[in-house]
Amino acid sequence: CRRQGIGTLLLATAEEAARTHRCEFMSVLMADGSPGGLAAQSLAARAGWTRFRLNRSFYKIPWTRIENSHWATRPQPWPEGFEVFPWLELTPEDRALLVSRRDDPFYFGRGLDPLVPESKCTTNSVGLRVRGEVAGWAVSCCLSDDPLDRRTMNGTRLFVRGDLQKRGYGAMLLAEHIRRCPAAGIDYALFSVFPGNQLMLRLLN
Repeated sequence: CRRQGIGTLLLATAEEAARTHRCEFMSVLMADGSPGGLAAQSLAARAGWTRFRLNRSFYKIPWTRIENSHWATRPQPWPEGFEVFPWLELTPEDRALLVSRRDDPFYFGRGLDPLVPESKCTTNSVGLRVRGEVAGWAVSCCLSDDPLDRRTMNGTRLFVRGDLQKRGYGAMLLAEHIRRCPAAGIDYALFSVFPGNQLMLRLLN
């Protein structure tokens, strides 16, 4: 069905829908090297899109494979004053704190904003409070509202506060997130990781 203007029409329709919903920007993920990827890149260039970032690495993992990993099956005790809680129990005070700290380098930028996927947040999503203050999260959303797609968690935002990083708390939080998959009806996890995020790439590998 290529070279018939269908892709151009689909892209234009998506752009119009974005304008209707007052989106500030759009991004598209494309594969490098394949004929389909090259065709999509050419189409996007003709439509005025600009390539701005290298490809991500994508991982789709059955949670049962992760379930048997030593870091996921042997929960480590959290230090005193640390509390893991269901993300759906986020309080208005927690939310106000997160909104006030958006784009603070010590906390988090847009790409890790846990409030973005809230409308489709999976029930296995968790937050971390340290002495009563939200200091981390592992928040995922479903691929779509389709019953089959709700079995796959996607777009996981994994974050711990700057002063808590490189201590293993991120892996502990992700393990807690994954251990709650069966109760949430999740069978698969889909992760996309930027090349520069070596800590996450190493963990997934």
